[in-house]
Amino acid sequence: TKQVREACDTIALLDSQGEFVPSPNQRDYDESNEEALVRTDRVYMCRDQDTTSGLYKIRQQLASFARTTADSDFLGFESDQYDSNSLQVPQQMQVSIFKSSDHTIQGTQGDYFTSHLDGSGEDSFLELGLLGYLKSRYIRKRYLTCICYLNENWVEGDGGCLRLHKNGAKEGSFDSHDYIDIPPIAGRLVVFSSLNQWHAVLPTRATRYACSLWLSHNN
Repeated sequence: TKQVREACDTIALLDSQGEFVPSPNQRDYDESNEEALVRTDRVYMCRDQDTTSGLYKIRQQLASFARTTADSDFLGFESDQYDSNSLQVPQQMQVSIFKSSDHTIQGTQGDYFTSHLDGSGEDSFLELGLLGYLKSRYIRKRYLTCICYLNENWVEGDGGCLRLHKNGAKEGSFDSHDYIDIPPIAGRLVVFSSLNQWHAVLPTRATRYACSLWLSHNN
């Protein structure tokens, strides 16, 4: 669609200007091993200042969905300890770029993001230690993950599927016994629990754009 193409043009321009950078948690799981990268994508935080770009329109649509969810009778997830009525919509949206690259994991080349949870819940200082607690401050209140894809003409051989694990997963890998792989097709919206849904991005062999925002809880 025209809106997807405008957003992709904006991303390409920002990328050419050096606005996309590696994520702060790129090496979270194994800082002693410089080769053990958790993720190899690059990210940009889209805010409300530029109301003319294609990304602004995508952010507005995602935020509208998030507000509707927060204001609806959504009761949360069965295993939650939080009140879903306290959901808040963020002021910014994360845009990520995955590309075909020289990065290799489990014998496959391409940018990737190993299995992880988007939210950490209210893990205590004693559980995480000082460094872990401080590093997790920006994800501790994430509750609901919303991802919109912008990849037209995506085909099976391009890789880069979102892998949702049904019964948990080993942190820092792609492995599990039961999972669903979701192609990142343009216009597709995927929504899941930030606290409980283990997921990964499989190595990609084509440029892959994704826009994400996280509803948070304030209780």
